[in-house]
Amino acid sequence: MNIKKFTLIGLLTIFCLTGLFLTAARAEWSDYGDNCGDAEVTGPNSIIIYGYIDPWSSPSDEDWFKITVDDPGTLTIYTTDTNWDTIGDTMGTLYDGCGGGSSLIAENDDAATANENFRISESVGEGTYYLRVASGGNNYGTYHLHVEFTARTTDWTITASAGTGGSISPSGAVGAADGGVQTFTITPDACYEVADVLVQGSSVGAQTSYTFTNITGDQTIAASFDPTSDSTITVTADSGGSVSPGPGPVPATCGADKAFTIAAGAGYLILDVKANGVSVFDPAGPGGDLWFNYTFPSVTADQTLDATFKLAGSQRCLHRHFRCAPGYPGTRRTGQHHVRTGRLRQHGLGIYNRRKRRPV
Repeated sequence: MNIKKFTLIGLLTIFCLTGLFLTAARAEWSDYGDNCGDAEVTGPNSIIIYGYIDPWSSPSDEDWFKITVDDPGTLTIYTTDTNWDTIGDTMGTLYDGCGGGSSLIAENDDAATANENFRISESVGEGTYYLRVASGGNNYGTYHLHVEFTARTTDWTITASAGTGGSISPSGAVGAADGGVQTFTITPDACYEVADVLVQGSSVGAQTSYTFTNITGDQTIAASFDPTSDSTITVTADSGGSVSPGPGPVPATCGADKAFTIAAGAGYLILDVKANGVSVFDPAGPGGDLWFNYTFPSVTADQTLDATFKLAGSQRCLHRHFRCAPGYPGTRRTGQHHVRTGRLRQHGLGIYNRRKRRPV
């Protein structure tokens, strides 16, 4: 038999029979504080190897660890099996303090990840936390404790969202400094209006701007929108002609075009057409100064349309030998009679009787 192998077997036998094996093995293990007052201090992003849950302890053994983080972030803690033996079932409990007044943050007994006995992952602020590791059943032995911490790049997050019909800016997950200020702008699309704004689920009304002040935690803001009612185009026309549709308030569907026809009455011509106070009349168009079409494109707000007219003969009596005759209805021109002979000078479609001065 190999002498080294024989010697090793002999030593192991002696250790087992005399109880020295336990003492020798436990020299590699650590039994950490049995209460939070004696908790082992460990920093974030560290590993405690060969923690030990003592099967002979009465009452049941448990290990306590004190973890201090300097920034807000995510604290993740879990245990894994060792190569020496397998505890099989540790349970972890995380507290925000030690003793009276402390609160439970999280507890886990069975991690879903292979070779992990428990896993706790929590968003925490700057401070000191206490972890209790105990047997999750009747299993005892060694474990490795892993403490991981990821600091947040910003202190807090404001989640901003907007429904159909508008937008909020900035949007999505918006970082905010602790105690800071953050303003959001709510903008409805064309033909929509702000219906409501919810902050942390509570209504703050139909606002187009909202400011968070003294931010001390994660927040939410959500904007909703409703379609607007129809716009109104206010139409006016003097006695020399007409506007159709109109006059008066004319409804216009939001986002749609709205067309109008302006027509001069008998003996009148169009003088001007104004949309929202600005002249849009073009006498060189197909209707000349007798009729004119105007269209408001994509109406999204209230508008005005105003038409004015002039007498048709006011600019036709230019020769000293002629006097004005009434205009023929439906035409833009007038006839003129010679003062001495009574002969009709025809300027339009109407042929005028020189005595009765009416169309024939």
